[in-house]
Amino acid sequence: MQTTRKMGVIALLVSSLAVSSSAHALSFTTFVDETAFRSAAGTLSTETFNSFTVDTSFRNGTVNLTDFSLTGIGNITNNIIDVPPLVFPVVNIDGTQLVLRVTCGSTGFNVTFNAPITAFGATFNSTSDDGLTRLQVGADTFGNITSITQGNTEFYGFIADGNFTTLTFNSPNAGLDGFGADNFLYTSAATPVPFEFSPALGLDVLGTVWLGHRVLKKKKFK
Repeated sequence: MQTTRKMGVIALLVSSLAVSSSAHALSFTTFVDETAFRSAAGTLSTETFNSFTVDTSFRNGTVNLTDFSLTGIGNITNNIIDVPPLVFPVVNIDGTQLVLRVTCGSTGFNVTFNAPITAFGATFNSTSDDGLTRLQVGADTFGNITSITQGNTEFYGFIADGNFTTLTFNSPNAGLDGFGADNFLYTSAATPVPFEFSPALGLDVLGTVWLGHRVLKKKKFK
């Protein structure tokens, strides 16, 4: 019985640690060089969108891919997987299928992964060169995507110090930002969220241990 009670206290302690670690706010390392990103991220999965044979809209709904889905936010016509000939050739990436997207005010789109990932990158054309496009990662605001002049292609990505499943592309202002994106790169497996100790957490844990000790002591002398 003593062993069972001790295990209960340990389980309570572990639960307290898990709650604290899950509240960890993500930090990000950004990359504008794809080679450096690949080297730092390790094993990656790729989505090129080349399996699509007709234009496919996620304007008012969701398009499901192998590892993630695209869901439009608001009524934006050009939230589509665009098959050549492209609607706007000026945002071409590599002459193949791409994602044509627009953010403006309260409109944008979500990328929702089927399993947690820690890194994401893609090749973009014409981001934040008129209006701004802001990226949110889970509950954390990553910031505005770098400005890429229309007609130019550049890589942009990041590695987080924890797991996430949702990316939200939206606008921090009323400016309209239309752009192309292709060749999504992302981690295919989740990694543990790192544990960070804080004084407040230490007090919580000590309180949990003290409470467990009191419970065991009372049980012992009953």
